[in-house]
Amino acid sequence: MENEIKLKGADDYEQSRIEALHALHILDTPLEPSFDRITALTAELFDVPVSTISLVDTHRIWLKSHFGLEINQLDRVAGFCATVIEQEHPRVLPDTTLDAIAATNPLVTGAGARFYAGCPLTTPSGFRIGSLSI
Repeated sequence: MENEIKLKGADDYEQSRIEALHALHILDTPLEPSFDRITALTAELFDVPVSTISLVDTHRIWLKSHFGLEINQLDRVAGFCATVIEQEHPRVLPDTTLDAIAATNPLVTGAGARFYAGCPLTTPSGFRIGSLSI
């Protein structure tokens, strides 16, 4: 019974989170120089080849900005960023091949990504809608 209450609460949070994301009217919008400057600067500061600003929708992870990567979205199930929004603090994977979820990500299996770090992006109302990642 206690688990059922927790699951219902999680479902309510997810529904509210998705509503908050959609209320921003940012999904599927054109690339914007201000976001691109953030990902380029992040890649430069951390000396990494890839940086993204991603938004986690119901079934996909959509990239608002991407530096060093030529994709616009990923399936949410295999995406790194979907796990970032589940916690309030950054997520760091020193070796993505050792993480059960990350190991199935096409960026790991196909492109060879071996490190990941992501910080949740949170709305003023407290909903974690995506991540800034390297």
